[in-house]
Amino acid sequence: MPPHRAGECRGRLPRRRASRWIWGRSTGTWRGSRSRADPVLSRILVALGLAAAVVSGTAVAFLRTDFVANNLCAYAVATIEEATAARVDVSRCSVEPEQGKLTIEGLRVGDPGGRIELDVARVFAQVKVRPLLQKVRLERLEVDYPRLKLALDQAGPSPPSGGQCLPDLLDRFEFGRVKIRKASVEVRAGGTHLAIPKAALAVRGQGTQLAVSVSTRGGSLELPGRTVGLISSRTAGVVDLRGTGTVELRRADVIGTEASAFVKGKLQNLCEPQIEAAANVRVDDLKGAAARLLPGSALAIQGGISADATVSFGRGPPHLRGDLRLKAVALDQFFPGDGHLRFDLTPSRVRLDRLEVPVGRGQVNGSVEVSLADTTLPLAADLQLRDMELPELLRKLGLQHAWILLRTTGRVQAKGTLSPFRLAGETSLELADFAVLDRTYEKRPQARKMLEFARGKLTGTVLADPEKIVAQGVAIEVGAGSHVQVESTFFTDLRKGMQLAAHSEDLSLDDLRGHFGPLPAGGVLKLAATASGPYKALAIEGRTAAQGARFMDLSLGDLTTKVAFDTASMRLAFTDVHAHKDRSSYRGRIAVDFSSSAMPVDAHVELSDAYVNDLVDLAVGLVPELSTVEDPDLVDGHVEGVIDVKGPVAAPSGTASLELDDLILWGESFNSGMARLSLHGGDPRLQIDELVLLHGEAALRVAGRFGPRWQLDIDGRTENFTLADLDFAQRARLSGAMRMTAHAGGVSSHPTVNVSLRFSEGMADEADLGDGDLSLTLDGKALSWKATVGTHGVTGQARLEGDIPYSCSGTLRVAELPQYVDLLAPDVDIESGSLAAAFDVHGSLLRWRESAGTMTLSQLRIVRSDLAFENDGPAQVTFGPEGIRTERLALRAPFTTAQLSGGRGRDGRLDLRLGASIDGRVLPGLMPDVEHASGTYLVQAVVGGSAKNPTVLGNIRIEDGAATLRGLPVAARALNGSISFSQDALVIDSLSGKLNNGEARVSGGIEMERLVPKKIDMSAHVSDVNVRLQESAGAIIDGDLTLFGPPLEPVLGGNLVLAQMKYTEDVEIEKSLLDFSRRPPTPKVLTKSPIVVRFDLDV
Repeated sequence: MPPHRAGECRGRLPRRRASRWIWGRSTGTWRGSRSRADPVLSRILVALGLAAAVVSGTAVAFLRTDFVANNLCAYAVATIEEATAARVDVSRCSVEPEQGKLTIEGLRVGDPGGRIELDVARVFAQVKVRPLLQKVRLERLEVDYPRLKLALDQAGPSPPSGGQCLPDLLDRFEFGRVKIRKASVEVRAGGTHLAIPKAALAVRGQGTQLAVSVSTRGGSLELPGRTVGLISSRTAGVVDLRGTGTVELRRADVIGTEASAFVKGKLQNLCEPQIEAAANVRVDDLKGAAARLLPGSALAIQGGISADATVSFGRGPPHLRGDLRLKAVALDQFFPGDGHLRFDLTPSRVRLDRLEVPVGRGQVNGSVEVSLADTTLPLAADLQLRDMELPELLRKLGLQHAWILLRTTGRVQAKGTLSPFRLAGETSLELADFAVLDRTYEKRPQARKMLEFARGKLTGTVLADPEKIVAQGVAIEVGAGSHVQVESTFFTDLRKGMQLAAHSEDLSLDDLRGHFGPLPAGGVLKLAATASGPYKALAIEGRTAAQGARFMDLSLGDLTTKVAFDTASMRLAFTDVHAHKDRSSYRGRIAVDFSSSAMPVDAHVELSDAYVNDLVDLAVGLVPELSTVEDPDLVDGHVEGVIDVKGPVAAPSGTASLELDDLILWGESFNSGMARLSLHGGDPRLQIDELVLLHGEAALRVAGRFGPRWQLDIDGRTENFTLADLDFAQRARLSGAMRMTAHAGGVSSHPTVNVSLRFSEGMADEADLGDGDLSLTLDGKALSWKATVGTHGVTGQARLEGDIPYSCSGTLRVAELPQYVDLLAPDVDIESGSLAAAFDVHGSLLRWRESAGTMTLSQLRIVRSDLAFENDGPAQVTFGPEGIRTERLALRAPFTTAQLSGGRGRDGRLDLRLGASIDGRVLPGLMPDVEHASGTYLVQAVVGGSAKNPTVLGNIRIEDGAATLRGLPVAARALNGSISFSQDALVIDSLSGKLNNGEARVSGGIEMERLVPKKIDMSAHVSDVNVRLQESAGAIIDGDLTLFGPPLEPVLGGNLVLAQMKYTEDVEIEKSLLDFSRRPPTPKVLTKSPIVVRFDLDV
């Protein structure tokens, strides 16, 4: 044999077949292998390792054998050929038997275009043999620049029969380090092409285990009509080839252009695999991935997904579970958007837990379970809704362009099948912020809410199939106490739209936020309504009965009407309206077109039996200025007529024809009247064509216009009116010719009004008023008035701003006071008198009852019973919200003075003080029963409490008093004493004097209730009292008397001693004896006394 370097050979090596038992064990396949497309690359790696191990082991065993030295490389080539069933070429092979090293350069396996084509720049192996342990250790295996091409769709040799899962040789084989550097791989199978331009493999033996790491960079996977880009991958794991084998995948990161995956897990029993793995898969661009993976597909998908899953395989049925997250996912017309769910998949069922799907500002949570064991795919769902927005849910389901808003919270439970799709569920939901819009949800920033409510509840049954969603027995509770029953069907076909029927007995429009569109509305409704048609052209029809209805700020009362509205024309119509407003009845129709920004209105109202005050109350919300005539005591009357209105709601045109009777205007009555009004929206102008009010033979006529450009031109005048026609002054019994004229001009922002009222030869009963001239002027916001009536005068001014402040002053001069006293207080009788006073008042015309001012009484004179009373100096009275008060009101008469001070507070409390010094000579003029009086009577009193329940505390001091009562034969004089009194009692502290020249002392008192006597309890002691019983008889008496009992029926009792009695009469004895024919004298007739006296006399 020619000399050469030990173990080195060049060129084509002869093919040698190793012993058969080696190939059988090294090329045996795993049990369970089902095709020729088994992992060829793994077999190649095993073949290279086994070849190197066999060669190195043999070299150690036969180290000094020339046969081994010359043919060792041939054995290695033969081993590779046996493993790959392909042609093998080697450019150079060298062996260092002493060190157990093998180097192969220029290794080529297979033919170009064949099933396998492998080019390796260099293969290096180092083996150590442990004869005692009967093991071979592969210390190093290095493969540089391998380029592998596999065509798995080409036929190859069948694996040896009877092959084992793992060769027994592996039990006696140990790995050290294996490195494959800068490899490239191409695999073709049918229409699939996998290309990895850069790959690396590292294996490190760790006892009986192998630590394996694989990394790639770049590459692609071509499928029929699509391509998947691979960016990089990193894999790390531990392999144990003992027994049935175990693979622990500690890390496998695969980054693609459309998706990425991160996997870890464990594979046990390579013969019968059992897999436990966890993976994270992420696709950020579903649209791009679908375009690459499903080119030409009609399925429109976009968004991103990520999944964390664990898989179990081999022990029992496969089991996949994990979490799935969606990000802005859209699938054809469906828009799931963002979401999160936990899935649990087995061959028999799919369960979705912890479902979280954001819907607008809310969220849907819950669980869904689908059974895969049944071909109908039964489904059960339990969903929790939290502030879910219904339009967003409809958009996710592909039903876009909804015209509603709704947030809901609650629970939905459903059961059914997916094939065919049939679901039935129960709902219990809290509703919030519901609204029907005048345009689609997508345009909601510019939309108007046609109908809405803030809060509600919904319960019912829902049925769903591919064509529709049906709600049965739905009960909706809105607001505080409104209830609506609904049956509805929502079709998935937008052209079919929906069908809905609603019924309610107590639907409060206040719970619906009190409006229809931009128009305010209110009341409690009983309704039966339907809504049907495509979603873009819904038609609503129904009939309703309303209590306390309000619409467009009009208080319509109680009414029944038909209602129609459709979203196509946006026209709301109320037809066949029959209404009752307090005492009034009317009927008609109203229609509003919301399709135009002008919102044209068409209304016709017939007033069959109406009253002005009811109409004022009906319209005061729309025209707040009418609040000044809202009091029925000021303005009221019966009216019949017709009103028609057409045109834009902001400037409509219309006409009104009204017949009036029994009309009251500010206290003035009119027995009949008529009005013809026309509203011109184009100018705009309100024309009072004719307004005539009749009061007997008198009439008030008004005509004019309001507009255009807010101009006022209205005239009014009276005809044939006299002061006697003024109803509010009937008690004054006025008379005299009167004429009033008025004109309103200017513009609404600065009106001018002039009112003039004049009368001549005015009389108030017997009082002469003279001539009168009253004028009122309004200039913008400045209001002034002036009046002269005979000798009286009044002036005032006000500003029509805020609460309309005003001030007024006047003077009163009455020369003949009895005429006015007879008019105002007929029961008061005075002989003559006069009065002069001035007053100033200021306040708010809107709160005139809270006005304040002063009145100064400069002169007052009253003459009664030839006794003149005059004021003692000017008296000033102040009044206002705090009450009425005077510091000093003094009167004087001859030898008599009186002074009053104090007043009445805001709360009605009285605080009055009275002091008087009264001359007895005044009493007969004040008390008709007193025939004569004299002396001085000093009175002091304090009044408190309230007008309804006053409290009085006072005292009367009598000094040298004398009095004689009409019809009684007694006269008192030299009276001195003190009497105290209150609202509950009068007590005689002490009282003594002369009674018919005798002595008398009086004590006791009177019980009273609110100053009204209820019971008398008085006693008197008299001595030497001379009493004339009749003209011819007199007596002197002594004793005690008592007076006890009710004031109208007192009991007089006592004990009297008749000390002396004298009877005198002229007697003509002779004439009497002789005049036998004389008649007895006629008895005296006694006048009836107002006091009933009963005597109980003991003699």
